[in-house]
Amino acid sequence: MKRQKKIFLACIVTFSIFFMELFGGILFGSVSLIADSYHVIMDVIALFTSYLALRMVLKPNWRADYSFGYHRLEVLAALFNGGTLSVTIFLIIQESIDRLLHPEPIEAGMIIIIAAIGLVANLISAKFLGEAKHNHNHDHNYASITEGSTEGISDKSCADAPLICPTDACSDEDVNIKSAYLHVLGDALSSVLVIVGAIIIFFTEITWIDPLLAFGIAAILFKGTYSVLKESLAAIMSKSPVDMGKVQKFLEQIPKVTNVHDLHIWRLCSRVAMLSAHVKLNTENLDSAEQIIEKIEAQLASQFNIQHVTIQLETPGTPVKACNICHD
Repeated sequence: MKRQKKIFLACIVTFSIFFMELFGGILFGSVSLIADSYHVIMDVIALFTSYLALRMVLKPNWRADYSFGYHRLEVLAALFNGGTLSVTIFLIIQESIDRLLHPEPIEAGMIIIIAAIGLVANLISAKFLGEAKHNHNHDHNYASITEGSTEGISDKSCADAPLICPTDACSDEDVNIKSAYLHVLGDALSSVLVIVGAIIIFFTEITWIDPLLAFGIAAILFKGTYSVLKESLAAIMSKSPVDMGKVQKFLEQIPKVTNVHDLHIWRLCSRVAMLSAHVKLNTENLDSAEQIIEKIEAQLASQFNIQHVTIQLETPGTPVKACNICHD
């Protein structure tokens, strides 16, 4: 089975868990099960985003007027996800407080069954994702960039590609799949907690354990939501994903480079980092300049994982001009 299909199947299984736990929690009065369902939906969105990202990388053509493809959709989806989950966390906490003050009967037996099914389904999703992660190299012919290699990162290769450096996007996709894999295992752990809590309630009838578990799951949700919102807002504001000072110092240490200015680094999405800069050389030799550009591109890819580089060369006699647009 292809990697793409395995990710899609994991997405379907995880989405089924969400619906089952959400409606099960509502029907049988478990706030912790409802909270766990929203923990699951975070992973559904992450999985679906990874699936779409892989489709974008492998798709041969997009509309020409979208010069960067549809990579930014990932950021918008993450921002929407973070916003809706923020509201959800508030509602979970509100409902948990209400249940602590006004306890309601809970059908612990049904909660155990639903959470157990969710646990099994999470393990199935983890199996699909684990196989997708290990089978990555068999699903496409893109080569990953290694230190000292310039293959796949020159301006020519980026210009010819339908998307921005799909080689690196495919390579970094493994990181996203690994992250989703770990999140699904986290969902499995949440299901175990719900099962343990429901078993205690079943034998002791201490119902306040359920909203207490919901508080714990809400705290986990808050941590994940904060991270999603922070990263998506940073991407929208074009925050540099690496230390700008280190990059500038690194570039200025390259032989024949005398000055680097108008340096801009930003992330198009979680998989693609971009850089533009003015680089002043102490040579006017075109062959030498071309070699310097190739070296800069290779080093930025291997040292800082910056895949798309645009360099404007300046000769020794070119005056250095400050960028007034970005810093006014």
